[in-house]
Amino acid sequence: MYKWVAGARPKTLPAAIAPVAVATALAGENFDPFLALLALLVSLSLQIGVNYANDYSDGVKGTDDNRIGPMRLVASGINNLRDRAADELVGKRTLAVRLGDSSARAAFIALLLIAHISVLLSLQPWTLITLVLLPMTFSLIKAIRAGAQGAQLIPLLGKTGQLQLRFAILLSLGLLLS
Repeated sequence: MYKWVAGARPKTLPAAIAPVAVATALAGENFDPFLALLALLVSLSLQIGVNYANDYSDGVKGTDDNRIGPMRLVASGINNLRDRAADELVGKRTLAVRLGDSSARAAFIALLLIAHISVLLSLQPWTLITLVLLPMTFSLIKAIRAGAQGAQLIPLLGKTGQLQLRFAILLSLGLLLS
């Protein structure tokens, strides 16, 4: 049973929860708890299904030969960055492979910063509450810029997932209060 749970990559699930939380907040008066739960179920199912499909594909292509256990539990951006060299060797054309190490790191950092900049541009005062997460964001940026490689990137999965979920919760709260 553990392998099935691990294969679902629980640390990536905030990527499925965050957009549903924000969309639910944006629904305002049109909020429907049944539709919100249904959207959450579909989003989680898609995320888990993609995680299993990715593992299957990697197994068939042989890109997982030297990756075992918790090493597979990595977030999308961190995963691509961590696995870039191995993926390139087997011909897997992920975004990180196409961009190269330096540009993949820059893209990851840019996405983190764009989230905060978007809040500033939204002109919704209560959404500025998300700025309390800037220290967490800069901590991730520091680790990526320092050149963390391989296993050093794995703890960043949890931090990225926590940031994503916290950002979504605070953004949702800010949208509800605006």
